[in-house]
Amino acid sequence: MATNQLRYVGNIYGAPGPYRHRVKMQAGATQELRHGEICKLSAGNFVPLAADEAMAAVVAIADLELLPGDLAGFRSFIIPRPGDLFEGDLDAAAAPAQGADLFIASSTSLTTAGANVFGNVCDESLLPPQGFQSRSPSFDAGTTVRTTSRVRFTIKQSVSYLAALQK
Repeated sequence: MATNQLRYVGNIYGAPGPYRHRVKMQAGATQELRHGEICKLSAGNFVPLAADEAMAAVVAIADLELLPGDLAGFRSFIIPRPGDLFEGDLDAAAAPAQGADLFIASSTSLTTAGANVFGNVCDESLLPPQGFQSRSPSFDAGTTVRTTSRVRFTIKQSVSYLAALQK
């Protein structure tokens, strides 16, 4: 798996794979996209999302690469649904708590500070192993959340293109 891209990893409610939907795209000479890039709807086409940009039911994840010379047309995007779990890079290593807000650092990475919430941390792998202090030897590691540069998260439904499709 290439780094610096978002990746669908599952659905906490058991949905069988990501929801893919074809949407209109500009020609590749006008707008290049990378697989796993966070995009927003702009003037009827999807374009990469800028850092900490305000979002209003227009976000999807590129499920393709659009390169110079590609023609305009309808291309596949992953549309975030309730419970969809994604994995992505943080712009700087952090120890985000479960449920912590995430923001857009760039169209390919997230950050833990900003003004426009994009999603929330949902990553149990950051939690320390827990045992029982009453048993010996114990592997109880306390409550310190691990620092990471990649995190699993959910995307707010109010920013997903799914909300726009359901109007």
